[in-house]
Amino acid sequence: MIVTLDADLTSDHPMALAYARRISDRRRVVDGSSAMSRIYAAEASYTPTGIVADHRLRARPSEIERIAIELLAAVIAQLRGAGHGSALATALGPALAERAAAGDRARWITAAARDLVRAPGRSIVAVGEQQPAVVHATAAAINGALDNLGHTVWFTEPTVFEAGQPSHDAAALGDLARAIDRGEVGTLLVLGGNPVYAAPADLALGAAFAQVPASVYLGLYDNETARACRLVVPGLHDLEQWGAARAHDGTLAPVQPLIEPLFGGRSVADLLHRLLGDPAAPAHTQTRDAWLRLAPGADFEAALALGAVAGSAAPAVAVEPAGEALAAAIAAAGRRAPGSLDLAIRPHPFVHDGRATNNPWLLELPEPTTKLTWDNAAQLSPRTAARLGVGDGDLVTLTVTDGSAGGAAGHPHQHANQHAIDAPAIIVPGHADDAITLHAGFGRDGGEQIARGIGANAFQMWTTAAGWFPAVTASPRGTHRELAITQLQQQLGERPQALAGTLAALRDDAAFRAELASHRGRQPSLLTPFPAPGAQWAMSIDLTTCTGCSACVMACAAENNTPVVGRRAVLNKREMHWLRIDRYVAGPPDEPTALIQPMTCQHCEKAPCEYVCPVEATTHSPDGLNEMTYNRCIGTRFCSNNCPYKVRRFNWFDLKEHAGLRVLARNPDVTVRDRGVMEKCTYCVQRIRRAEIDARIADRRIGPGEVRTACQQACPTQAIAFGSINDPASAVTEQRRRPHSYAVLHDQGTEPRTRYLARIRNPSGGLG
Repeated sequence: MIVTLDADLTSDHPMALAYARRISDRRRVVDGSSAMSRIYAAEASYTPTGIVADHRLRARPSEIERIAIELLAAVIAQLRGAGHGSALATALGPALAERAAAGDRARWITAAARDLVRAPGRSIVAVGEQQPAVVHATAAAINGALDNLGHTVWFTEPTVFEAGQPSHDAAALGDLARAIDRGEVGTLLVLGGNPVYAAPADLALGAAFAQVPASVYLGLYDNETARACRLVVPGLHDLEQWGAARAHDGTLAPVQPLIEPLFGGRSVADLLHRLLGDPAAPAHTQTRDAWLRLAPGADFEAALALGAVAGSAAPAVAVEPAGEALAAAIAAAGRRAPGSLDLAIRPHPFVHDGRATNNPWLLELPEPTTKLTWDNAAQLSPRTAARLGVGDGDLVTLTVTDGSAGGAAGHPHQHANQHAIDAPAIIVPGHADDAITLHAGFGRDGGEQIARGIGANAFQMWTTAAGWFPAVTASPRGTHRELAITQLQQQLGERPQALAGTLAALRDDAAFRAELASHRGRQPSLLTPFPAPGAQWAMSIDLTTCTGCSACVMACAAENNTPVVGRRAVLNKREMHWLRIDRYVAGPPDEPTALIQPMTCQHCEKAPCEYVCPVEATTHSPDGLNEMTYNRCIGTRFCSNNCPYKVRRFNWFDLKEHAGLRVLARNPDVTVRDRGVMEKCTYCVQRIRRAEIDARIADRRIGPGEVRTACQQACPTQAIAFGSINDPASAVTEQRRRPHSYAVLHDQGTEPRTRYLARIRNPSGGLG
């Protein structure tokens, strides 16, 4: 049982990969009798966690504080009703007396509290890091009341140096800026990051840094901070340097390079060693010596081989919620009158806070919710967009209105109208009303060639007073900017491609099971059945555990040398990704259910693309692959026209690079295609053929799980299975036997080798 309050555990969290796997492991459905966890999510905009949630509550970011307190009140009330009082409940009683949930969210909070109370020690309430401290303290109180501490929730000392201390507050940067203004800072070292761009705008760090007589920036790019400093030291990429790191749970891990430094940059450790006057030594030696101090009992070479030190996670510490202090905080919390609009400033799922905006791979990767590329946009609910009179691509001016626009007290670098930006609107069904979500990482004005000038700078709206979700106004500009969106139709038609249902229906509803069965099995055909001796490759994709994170899309592009085409080509619908993540919404626009479906070549046994190619450039292999012969293709595109899944890509331009470092990023096992050639998913045929060669050399058969496609390998939730359907031990064979397995567009008679497991939800009986 999981409740997330403005938290994305499966994507935007330091332990997101591990959490995504653990959450998915408790939601894998074999049949209607499977045990399945339940997820409640309260958030403004869709996140991967919200997409897989069984119950999602649309909520403005400023409402999360009230929701957390109301949830605590409901939990304590139900515990008291069951005769489970506590000292904490007694201490919080007066503060929670008038905090019962009301309005539309009352049913959601009541159902969540009931399920939490039914799962003591087996539940968790998680809060996003951008929420204020009182929300985190409230969640800790809920977890404590439910006996989750020590079972599903642990507290440790911070693994980040001085985390939670004043040196980590935005106010500390304000103190630095004021010290610079007073002339108290003669030398300034900025070791990585980009604080001039990513710090609160009212601090005006760029103007402050420019006053320092000796300022040095160590970094990879000519970004905003580099331009504000007097000296720039080229940094090393993470894949070029030695070092040590700690995971979010404290696990110690060595950092070792994959390649020698290409341009002679410096690491943070190297620069500090030189400034301290330490004797020159190789980076490997410095790391090994430091390791002896960090982990005296851990063998360095063994840690390099394993990648981490087993058992080095930070120990749990015992905590006890301070009832009186929390009661005082709750009494003062949630009283702020809501502004006209909340602006939620969120890290972009791929470029994050701008550190990766200069990477065209990530700019062209469609954002999971909006399918937007090469830009950021102000996400609005249909109702809010109608009230403002804007549609997709219409520019709006966002202005901070909560009194924080004046900046830090006495700061000389604050400028008028600094906290107003223009951004295009994009309508997102399921977004919270009276709220706007804007991803950070865009609106860059440094020297990075690709990142510069793309999108709007959300950090311009972040101030030390307003925090991550300031109150804003939105005014239409009357102008329009075309958005490079890869999926324009998100409504399921009369012939749904993505099937969904509930666990109870899968167990008890014969009509639902019959509907699923109608989407699989052989169809009447004039074509002869495909022969199936030996290995016959197939794929299965579980829509219940897929979060839409797009790791598979990026893995496919890297593995198969897929080119970047740029914003203009995406606008012309000429993107080249072999694998796409389709997002559909079902139900009313204000309260829809989101469905995610990875879509790639289905490798149909009766493929419509094959019999229309005039030169037989697309054919069927003996092991069931729909193959492309690139040097035979003449670019008629008949195959793409005849494909019902629209998964073929045509290479309109010669996008190959014949020299430079980017050539080193190519996979030598995959052909780099020429202009005028159709291309698509190959089921990673190069990996299949390599496994066949290895098995032939060893005089054995290919074992179950020996061949893993790039998308399957990258999936954090293991939603993709691949193997031979002639192998009864393969996961794909087992999944095809499940009652919710189906084929997309089954009525077309294509008999695709890729099958799907329908999205199964586990809703509460009280909410449906």
